[in-house]
Amino acid sequence: MNDRQYAQYESFVRILAFTAGHSADFPATSPGGRAITDLTRITTALQPLTDSRIGGEPSGSTLAKEELEDALREDLKDIARTARAIEVGSPPQPGFATPYPLPRDGTQRSLIAHARSVLALVRGNAALIARFTAYELPSDFVTDLEADLAAFDAATDSQADDRISGVEDTATARKLLRDGRAAVVQLNASVRNKYRRRPELLAAWRTASRVDRPDAPPPAPPIAPTP
Repeated sequence: MNDRQYAQYESFVRILAFTAGHSADFPATSPGGRAITDLTRITTALQPLTDSRIGGEPSGSTLAKEELEDALREDLKDIARTARAIEVGSPPQPGFATPYPLPRDGTQRSLIAHARSVLALVRGNAALIARFTAYELPSDFVTDLEADLAAFDAATDSQADDRISGVEDTATARKLLRDGRAAVVQLNASVRNKYRRRPELLAAWRTASRVDRPDAPPPAPPIAPTP
């Protein structure tokens, strides 16, 4: 739900608070009463979707994926650093470190492709693994790299599920908001006709039903009339 949609939702909440104080004026069987019933149902259904507002907290799968990316990066840095030490060791091994430096573009896609490439080089190669562990790299560094890659793939799948759910939620919110606006149109006619000689109630209704711009300052309080 974006900020504009959330502002619409907030107006529904204010409208229902207004009508709660004047429920006797709009019987359940009247057009206004039916509109209130519809808006109550719609607002209740919208409430869980407000958690997906733009600017809200990232999903758990997104946070997990970021943490796993950091873990993979550290794994690969350790391997690259060790490979460089092997290359310049005694005796020197020119070109040994060439496959191991991290990609320069720093993108997630490149990082994962590099991790798979490194894993393909070292997995099952006991002699190569021994050269790395001789420099105090943990004996399970290959297993650790495999586990981090598998966890990253799982987090990617979970994030994709979150995005699908988000698209579905957006479509649901749009329909509910559209139905809510239709209910407000009906209720607006009833309220304005009912209170056409009650300016104080009409003013309260206009405030309740106003949809604020997300970047707009709050309205100034009305100026009290001069005695």
